[in-house]
Amino acid sequence: MRRPDAPAQPEAPPPPYIPTLNAVVTDEPIPPPAPAQPAPVQPAPIAMDWDKLELGDWINHADQAPPAAPPQSAVAPAAYATAHIRALFPPDFEEQLVHRVVQRVDSLMAARIGEVIATVVERQTRALLPTIRKELEFAIRKSVYEAMADELNDIADQTPDTPL
Repeated sequence: MRRPDAPAQPEAPPPPYIPTLNAVVTDEPIPPPAPAQPAPVQPAPIAMDWDKLELGDWINHADQAPPAAPPQSAVAPAAYATAHIRALFPPDFEEQLVHRVVQRVDSLMAARIGEVIATVVERQTRALLPTIRKELEFAIRKSVYEAMADELNDIADQTPDTPL
């Protein structure tokens, strides 16, 4: 934020580009992912002809066999990486991370919002200066005319009526 006694400076142009983080480089070798335990297999829903089912009908599906489990290769490699990364951090890490990021964003936004508001107010004030000058000039002229007229009336009232 600009100090009130500091001279006005032109607004700095924005940077031509904003750098982005493309990769994270670490010196430590990444250990191979630990084998993840496959998720429990749930039986697929049994296909039914819902149009023929009547209210109150009970269907016994115990005689139907559950579908076969998917092959182990069907588990995505991202699941292994996610499980490995989650094992490195405490259980409430995500909540702590979100809390810290929100705190940082809050403090940065407080400072930047103040700067933005100061810039906008300064810009709007500069845009209003010609109008303010005209209105002030009109008010001052009117006050001077009224004061002069009152003073001349007082002088005229104090002098005796003498023909010129």
